[in-house]
Amino acid sequence: MAAQLAPHGTFSLAHAHPSFPEIEADAASSSVTAALDLEVEKVNDFYMDRIEEAVIILHSLKQHAEQLVRWLSNRRLDALHARSHPPPSARRARVIQADLRPRGVAGACWLAA
Repeated sequence: MAAQLAPHGTFSLAHAHPSFPEIEADAASSSVTAALDLEVEKVNDFYMDRIEEAVIILHSLKQHAEQLVRWLSNRRLDALHARSHPPPSARRARVIQADLRPRGVAGACWLAA
């Protein structure tokens, strides 16, 4: 089913099948180009959608990474702060222990009792 270019600039498939009409070469070229353009547009739309999805995912990952870095740096600061100052509960426990000791009795006597 080969196509031939007729001598007067028409495109003929008549030898392949007698019911095929003869059309102008420019019209055939235009219709093929239009069909190809439509398919190329579909493929481009498909890949543009994938690129947009990837950009959204990348942005989300960047935000999560930044949150993780902030969280880790806050934990490090908290750990440094805890090393330099005893927690409030430990300070409070020492004060409570001192308040429970009987007044006027030496510490060693109180512990022996």
